[in-house]
Amino acid sequence: MRRRSASCPAVWPANERGDDPARDPDTAGETANPPIRRTMNTSGRKRRALGIAVVLGASAFGGEPAELIDAVRALGMSGQAAAAGRVEAEVVPAPDGPPDLYSLRMRFRLDRHVQGQWINVFTEPSPPLDFSAATALRVPVRAEQDMSFLKIKLVDPDNPGPNHSAFEGAVSDGGGALPAGRWVDAIVPLPPDPARRDGLTYVGFYISAGDRSVPSDRDLVVYAGRFPLVLPPRPPWPPPIPAAGAEAGARLVWSGVPESGPWRFASGAGRSVDASGRGVVLRATANGWNELVRSDPDRLPLRSGITYRLGFDYRVEESPHGESDATFYCFARAADSIDHDAGWQRWTGVAGGTGRRTLLITPERSTPYHLVFGIRHQGAIRIEAVDLREIARAPEAAP
Repeated sequence: MRRRSASCPAVWPANERGDDPARDPDTAGETANPPIRRTMNTSGRKRRALGIAVVLGASAFGGEPAELIDAVRALGMSGQAAAAGRVEAEVVPAPDGPPDLYSLRMRFRLDRHVQGQWINVFTEPSPPLDFSAATALRVPVRAEQDMSFLKIKLVDPDNPGPNHSAFEGAVSDGGGALPAGRWVDAIVPLPPDPARRDGLTYVGFYISAGDRSVPSDRDLVVYAGRFPLVLPPRPPWPPPIPAAGAEAGARLVWSGVPESGPWRFASGAGRSVDASGRGVVLRATANGWNELVRSDPDRLPLRSGITYRLGFDYRVEESPHGESDATFYCFARAADSIDHDAGWQRWTGVAGGTGRRTLLITPERSTPYHLVFGIRHQGAIRIEAVDLREIARAPEAAP
């Protein structure tokens, strides 16, 4: 798997904010992808290409397409609330299927049409999905109403273009609307170069809020995938902290409020950090990836071979807004790469809402990692009671 890397600057410039195209379902400039080919779930019928007279079977893709949506990926999907509308994602029994099959149910609701916005359901798998052995993906889809505006987007950072799309396009039935109440197999072609499909970091479905053909003020329901609910074993969450004095206890690395010591604050138009009161208040008034607080990797290094648990309290001062994917976020990043982040968490909330977040961070790179607190687009949040602990160490990890 090839991965791009980029060095983080030694000085954090004020204009570092900007959109990460790998996370934005924006079709601008993405015209090179072929249309999604679909097949019907009818035994014995030949598969045919969307809008193309030539009959194509699975062999046209070099073998049977791989399944894109399974239980783990479906459970990792999340919907978002935005000014234009909202989406709910849930794993439920598959309609018209045997009782042991499940599907991802997506319930889109557009409140108003807004140009340049979308409402989406997505997952950012970690580790990335490796489809180097497949040339196409199968996505069984069933809409509960006629639907001609559902799109799917796959991202592998090794693809060219502003959004690094491995595929982006509409899901349709023979070039027309998805029929109400009937399953259709969407066959999604992948790039010919295996290196451009061996690390999918984003899988999403979305509807453009600027599309006037999308009905507003009503639920639009669509199901994706037909899979058994088989899950891998999961460790206890969060990992328990042994009692004080225990021989294999969790070692405290740092605790307090990130207002001084090994912390750096962002500055510049549209971004501010206020440490004058209780905790620190992060505020963003411009759209983009606003990284507002970072730890200093020289003074608070996070090293490979060690698993850390980061916890912190928060209070939402101003709900995330500005775009449909506005969120608060926190993660850890290596000094020499943007492709090996660890512990990603994103969340939203209403003004006045409080909570506590817990992240597990296991750095992969040998260079020290640093922590990042930020806001995707606009909003404000107060961070308090940060607690960083070492909870596991590989035998070969440096002391």
